[in-house]
Amino acid sequence: VYKAYPFLNFFNSVVGMVRIGDETYFVDGVNPFTDFGEVSPQCANVEGLVVAKGKQEQWVPILQKQPSAENNEIHITVQPENAKILIDLEQENEGNNALRMRTRYNGNLDNSRNGYEYAPGARIQDVSVENVAETDQPFICRYRCELTGGPPSPDKIFLNPLQGLSPEDN
Repeated sequence: VYKAYPFLNFFNSVVGMVRIGDETYFVDGVNPFTDFGEVSPQCANVEGLVVAKGKQEQWVPILQKQPSAENNEIHITVQPENAKILIDLEQENEGNNALRMRTRYNGNLDNSRNGYEYAPGARIQDVSVENVAETDQPFICRYRCELTGGPPSPDKIFLNPLQGLSPEDN
């Protein structure tokens, strides 16, 4: 939105501004997966137009106070006799990362699985999530991935570090 020409059709979100004592909080008025004091990424770290009855409009910075974070715990089991690799992944997301994952999940485990079965021979199973509605808690996803390769070799196993992508695409 250009501040000199703030046409109504350029606005695409609603953010509430709440003052409690000396603190100012911004609350997302559109996305139900945001926590108190959190806004969608497209609204964070930009200026918003404050409109209040009986007051002059003003532009204020909308700052995201909570950082985004993603922590992954990965356990890998290699089974050379079966040409398989089993990967157990626990992904803990906070801030806008959690918001992105909650929005992707949206009540359907298959939505959480999307984007992870990109490697040839990968099979995602045992998907579970925690803290969907508890927006003040990290959003946790758990997966088990089974990667299968070619025929077993008695003396070696090949781990593809590029996940089936050419070096140019990775």
